[in-house]
Amino acid sequence: MKKLVIVLIAVILAAGITVGVLAGTGVIYVAKAGEIDRDGARDAALQNANVALEQVYDLDVDRERRGGEIFYEVEFKIEGVEHHYTLNVKGEVLAHRTEVDDDYNGWQGDQGSQNGNQNGQNGQNGNAGQQNYIGTAAAKEIALTAAGLTAEGTYDWDFEVERGGGTQYYEVEFKAASGYEYEVRVNAFTGEVIWSNVPAAGLISPEVARETALTHAATAYADFAGKTPNSVDVELSYYQGTQAYEVEFECRELRMEYKYYIDAANGTVLDNYPEYDD
Repeated sequence: MKKLVIVLIAVILAAGITVGVLAGTGVIYVAKAGEIDRDGARDAALQNANVALEQVYDLDVDRERRGGEIFYEVEFKIEGVEHHYTLNVKGEVLAHRTEVDDDYNGWQGDQGSQNGNQNGQNGQNGNAGQQNYIGTAAAKEIALTAAGLTAEGTYDWDFEVERGGGTQYYEVEFKAASGYEYEVRVNAFTGEVIWSNVPAAGLISPEVARETALTHAATAYADFAGKTPNSVDVELSYYQGTQAYEVEFECRELRMEYKYYIDAANGTVLDNYPEYDD
């Protein structure tokens, strides 16, 4: 039986047909004419990302079968960003996502001496003209400054590297003690704030909107007086054409949920909806 398999593989290879093994199965996969192999999938992903093979690290290519079809999963890292690609056997990109490489600083430090030695031997600087990401720590400080906050009391931090408007940026999201979720887009190379949902000057703060809603609930609903909400969410929205904070909170003890709309310009309670949480 082994001899038969070896003979078959030899014939296939002689015919110029690509042979591979499906990841985690041990099943031999024979690529058809016009289909890419692992190297082809790798090259297609790198081309899509507009990077060269020598620029990336932690490269991994897997061939998988799902729903009777073959797919390639290509993963690699470059300049602190993890790229994840899914391609079909024609080399078409079906999905692409990126995320921050939390270990980037450590890898960069390990590679620094190697690159330095190599550059010294070659008499050239391989990093010339390349831009470096500012890193998540710097992006965090820039986002806090844009929001006019300090790190104290903030939580649920999330960083994603996105591409748009011809550049890459950090999509930074976090929540403040008020329950307001901030979103700040920071240029990944320059640190410039591209966009944010930080309330504009002249509007009341999310903290004021939160306290206005809680104070009103304590006086309007006797059962809520003296209670502490279990969670509070605040977002800047609109109510019947008026820019307003939408404040939502719950009191599990009462099994009640409350939604408030607070005028973002003057703090007036525009409307509120108590609801039994069943």
